[in-house]
Amino acid sequence: PMFPLEATQDVPTIAMLTVYLGALPKWFPVTLKTMQANKTIDWYFFVDELTEQLQAINTPNVYFAKLSKTDLEDLMTSKTGHPIQLTTSRKLCDWKPAVGHLFEDLLIEKGYDFWGYCDLDTIWGDIRSFLTPEVLKAHHLLCFSEHTHPTVGPFTIVRTS
Repeated sequence: PMFPLEATQDVPTIAMLTVYLGALPKWFPVTLKTMQANKTIDWYFFVDELTEQLQAINTPNVYFAKLSKTDLEDLMTSKTGHPIQLTTSRKLCDWKPAVGHLFEDLLIEKGYDFWGYCDLDTIWGDIRSFLTPEVLKAHHLLCFSEHTHPTVGPFTIVRTS
């Protein structure tokens, strides 16, 4: 394998959650390959354009589900108790820290120890080389960002509990 850590080892489980409206970026196939190589991390995409090309991706750690803008707004409204209407898909960035709450049923059902979110213009190396079991067990929140407020950065991991 490209990266040495195997899923059978005792390591905390991670689910990366992405909500995306519109066509995925043209560079997504490159990003996808690096996600696929990180076999011990599960990547979930909730997209409004579930193309045949996306449906044909057969990787045990990458999942795609159709979620229309209306269904997403209904889910956001249900989870927050406030009426939500997205004026533009760009506003989804503001919701990244809440995706764990939006999809908490999935996280609980699958028993993930951590969940996270990321930007799609990232080329991933061996994530487990720095998110070791020891690092994960010692933290509740890991943010990798140069922003003033780190939870809006390109890669964040949150303990599920």
